[in-house]
Amino acid sequence: MNTKIGCIIREIRISKKIKSNVLYKEVLSRPSIIKFEEGESDTTVERFLILLDRLNITLEEFVAIYKNGENQDLSLTSSYIQAFYKKDLAKLNDIYYSTQQLYKSTKNQKYLHYGAIISLLIDSIQNNFSHKNEKDILQDYLMRCETWGYYELTLFINTLNFYSNELIDTVYRNAKKIF
Repeated sequence: MNTKIGCIIREIRISKKIKSNVLYKEVLSRPSIIKFEEGESDTTVERFLILLDRLNITLEEFVAIYKNGENQDLSLTSSYIQAFYKKDLAKLNDIYYSTQQLYKSTKNQKYLHYGAIISLLIDSIQNNFSHKNEKDILQDYLMRCETWGYYELTLFINTLNFYSNELIDTVYRNAKKIF
């Protein structure tokens, strides 16, 4: 079995100048480390998450590295940000429709959220705030979450301009309780 995960962990470890005995302490034995980093064996999810934590990288970052830098979320976000700053409504509309198609095919809420953000950005360019429903989608999601992770924090930060100060304070207080 040739697995790429251990090889990538090794590359990250070396690039961060972390010694193997530090990274793998009480996680893998010396013979297991060699097999793992050479791609000849795997480890458990629990141990893998410990390694990511010790390497100071998120699972999302690891997935991007694993997929050779392909990060669909980052590409999508970057494309709508660029279109927004260029005030390219046609491009924003195209990206919006692609997020809607992705949402329909995957049922992944993040695409619904991206679409809502894009609608609000279009509104801000046009000085037409008709997409109240999209703001509610984002607001409701953030207010309902009992546990916040990287995604929720990023969503909150990226949508601050669309909320009242009172809502921002409320969401912040809720998030503070969670963290």
